[in-house]
Amino acid sequence: MNPQLSFIYFSLLFLTSNALNYPLVRRETSVARVREFHGAVLLKNGKQTSCELALMHNKAAFVPASCFDIDSSNNVNDVSPYEVALDAGGTPITRETVTVDKVIINPRYNPTTYANNVAVIFFNSQAKEEWSNYIDRYPQELTDRAYVRRSMNDEEKKSWNAPAVVNDVKNDEGCKQASAQFASNPADLWCSPMSVTSPVGGSCHVPYGIVYGIVGSDMVVTAMYSHSAVYGNDMCGDSKAYHYYTVLSNYLNWAVSVVPGGFAIFSSDGQYSASDDPNYGIQDSNGSSPNGVNVVGGDLYARIPKADSKATSSLPSTSTSTSTEPSSASSTSSHDSSHSLSVASSDSDESSEEDSLSHKTSTSNSSTGSASSTYFSTQPTESSNSTPTSGMLESKSPSNLSK
Repeated sequence: MNPQLSFIYFSLLFLTSNALNYPLVRRETSVARVREFHGAVLLKNGKQTSCELALMHNKAAFVPASCFDIDSSNNVNDVSPYEVALDAGGTPITRETVTVDKVIINPRYNPTTYANNVAVIFFNSQAKEEWSNYIDRYPQELTDRAYVRRSMNDEEKKSWNAPAVVNDVKNDEGCKQASAQFASNPADLWCSPMSVTSPVGGSCHVPYGIVYGIVGSDMVVTAMYSHSAVYGNDMCGDSKAYHYYTVLSNYLNWAVSVVPGGFAIFSSDGQYSASDDPNYGIQDSNGSSPNGVNVVGGDLYARIPKADSKATSSLPSTSTSTSTEPSSASSTSSHDSSHSLSVASSDSDESSEEDSLSHKTSTSNSSTGSASSTYFSTQPTESSNSTPTSGMLESKSPSNLSK
């Protein structure tokens, strides 16, 4: 057990049986379920970016480091162009656009390879009530994954599209062949070829922003988008692309060291396999990308032409060779597994689930079965109204998992 966590005790809530050996089950997660969580995206110069925040609570969040302009020492040059837009999800409802106080980039972040693509952002929410999201600490026990993309329809009016959500339970066979880094660090990254229609540049597709892990009836924030490996130079065409997501569990102890007051974590039965090292970082692979593969990250919306939805988005070439797709990868374009977005009025917190998504997924089979599990959760050492000690990983009541 991490010495930093030695003073945290666990309370056992017997729900049913252990889920550690429960098989992965693909099912459909509803938009209504996603709306039980607070969500947010990063704005730059008043415009939304493709960077979605993995919210810890109403003052701080994980965010991809690649979303910021940084110097050679991994410091953000200037936070003034950035804002955080919070949607109307979760309880209490806190739809607002707020300024950024500071951003701390993980010291192991490599802006060339996107290794350790993690930062913590602090923002000035005006919410009258405190709230928190759980961050998962034990991804190995999860039985399903829900990939989610939140986006705005109008930044000035604070109008949001309905969230796009799709379930997937395993990494695609082509993920390792497209990225030597993923092949070397399969436990630190999740990968999927699935994409969603971009809210800018109508014919283009972008990856999802956040991944929620599912165990039993509970969902917890588990991973966030990092970067993509694209075969060819066209983001908006038919180029095959694999999208990689940073699993956050190994970075929790680093985050604890920079977030005053801590944040909420989740693990069933108190077990975890995450690193205890606050200086943890994945190692950059010695292998190079396959011929014709371009690795991109950061604000993907900035790469998409806005004047003509049929225009293509050229990527900076990282290889002069002709694109060669992996023979074992699916021949179906990554765009075949996608969703289109619909507008959710800024004056309404609810919209029809049937209207929220237009599925074009190549895999239609799903299971509605649910996994059973035993849960532990960390409890505050004082009453729920007390202020947690700095550096503490604080967890709320399990009944508030999705709030």
